[in-house]
Formats: sequence, C-alpha cells, structure tokens
Amino acid sequence: MITCFTSNLARPRRKLDRISNLDDEKMHLERHRDILVQEIRSLEKKESGAASNVVLTITDNEYQQLQNKRLQIIKHVEEAYNSGNILSTVKYFRDDSIVSGSQNSSVHLRGKDALVLDYLCTTYLFGDVRLHHAKVDCGGPRSQHFCVHWALSGTIKSAGVSMNEEFLELIESVKGHRVTIEGVSNFSFSGNKIVYVHRTADQTKFLSALFTLSKR
Repeated sequence: MITCFTSNLARPRRKLDRISNLDDEKMHLERHRDILVQEIRSLEKKESGAASNVVLTITDNEYQQLQNKRLQIIKHVEEAYNSGNILSTVKYFRDDSIVSGSQNSSVHLRGKDALVLDYLCTTYLFGDVRLHHAKVDCGGPRSQHFCVHWALSGTIKSAGVSMNEEFLELIESVKGHRVTIEGVSNFSFSGNKIVYVHRTADQTKFLSALFTLSKR
C-alpha cells in the first residue's frame, strides 16, 4: 500500500516537472525568436539604407531608362501569354518572386517560373487565350509599382477545382463558349526584375457573363 501511494504521488510530481521544463523551453524559444526578429529588422534597415543610397546615385535620366525597361517587360508578359512562349518570361523573375490572385487566388506561386505555372493554370481553364493590357499606370517617375488594367478572353474548358456545385454546373453548361474577364494586375519591381504580381478580377462581371451565356 505504501509503495502504491508513493508511486501515485510521483506521477503528478513528474507531470509538474514536465510542465516546468516545457515552460522553460517556451521561454528559451521566445527569447530566441525575439533575437531573430531583431536581427531581421536590423538587416531590413541595412538593406533599405543601401537601396536608398543606390537610388540617390541614379540620375533622373537613368531612372527613366529603367522605367522604360520595366514597361517593356510588362509588354513582353502580355506578348508571351498570347504567343504561348511563356518560358521567355523566366528571366524577368527572381527565386523569391510571387504571383498571386485570379486563377490561383488561394495559392501564392513562387520562384522564377511562377508566371509559367500561372499560365498553365490559365490554359487549363481556358483555350485560345488572348490577353490585352488596356492601360498601364505608374505610381511615379521613381516608383517601383505599376498598375495594369487588363482583359483576358478565352474559350471555357474547365471549372478547375471548386466545392460549389452550382458553379460547376454553370461552367459545364457554358463549356466551349468564349468569355472575357477584366481585372487589374499590380506589378512590383526590384531593379529590372519582377518581385511581385497581384491580380484582382471583376468576379461579378465574369459571373454575369457566364449566366448570360448559359441562357443562350
């Protein structure tokens, strides 16, 4: 009986020891996290400082040339979508570049081939794709950000992955029809490389077009 009683006492004691050890480990990890956060902030400050110094050394004329190059890259993206030569865009991206929105709204595609993957998603959903950049706006003469108003048309092939049965039925009823989607893409550059592309599409207008097609 005594041995059993002692054993029963030891169990909660061991649990308390484990909890104490976990608390100590948690505090250690939190301190380590704080150190890492400080290091990251320090690096970001250094990088931003270096970037600002670089900008100051670039003349207005040189920066205008860079902006023209960026506009050419955006134009090349449009042409690559229409020609199917999407691999030619890889050189404009970095290993940490991100493409998000529209066809891959729930996923951020990363890497030099991010736009290639996006193109494959697009051509899976639509056939005979045509992309038109209707308007390109820049945030300013030294801005790294460009706003592109676009229209993408294609023949409906697939609904992709969707949990909405009504949407799947709607797409099934309009397969083979041509539809146009309008939207906006925001391009962010670092030098002559695209680091981020985020797109928003006019979903309401797109769904309205689908319903109109389904009634024909």
